[in-house]
Amino acid sequence: MIIDKDGNESELMEYVEGFSVTEDGTTIYAVATNIAGETKDVTHTVYLSMVRPVITVEVNSNKTEAKVGISYDNTAIRKEYKIVDEKGKEIKGLTNYTGQFIVKENRVYVIAEEENQNGVVVTEEAFIQLDMSSPVITGEVSMEKSLTLQEVHDKLEKIEEELKKADNRIR
Repeated sequence: MIIDKDGNESELMEYVEGFSVTEDGTTIYAVATNIAGETKDVTHTVYLSMVRPVITVEVNSNKTEAKVGISYDNTAIRKEYKIVDEKGKEIKGLTNYTGQFIVKENRVYVIAEEENQNGVVVTEEAFIQLDMSSPVITGEVSMEKSLTLQEVHDKLEKIEEELKKADNRIR
């Protein structure tokens, strides 16, 4: 099914080949049913004339604040952002973007919104978690020395020989 930006829906039709979308803001709704009868669906809105905003986040070394920058499409006539908590409660309402800004709240979403001259609105979000600890490495740590290419070659030859011997014993 295709839904245009005005909300007009087409009928669901069997997908047999690719198709073209020529109207900005068109939403494609796809449904698939597997052999077991399980149904999955997905929607995707096509923006021909705009690129989604790109949000960059740099958390400081003390993990007390983040510097946020947003790159908007060059055709956007409205460039705004807002900050909401994990439950969607607004911390900062829609604000005109004038450059990088600092976020001191932990575990919040920055939501960037842009609009072009045709009224197409595109949003993107980034989650900011200031208290995120450094990655933890789990599992076994090997202290084995680095091998030269010749040493790797020799080990592989030895393994191949052992595999051939094992194969001969099986026969």
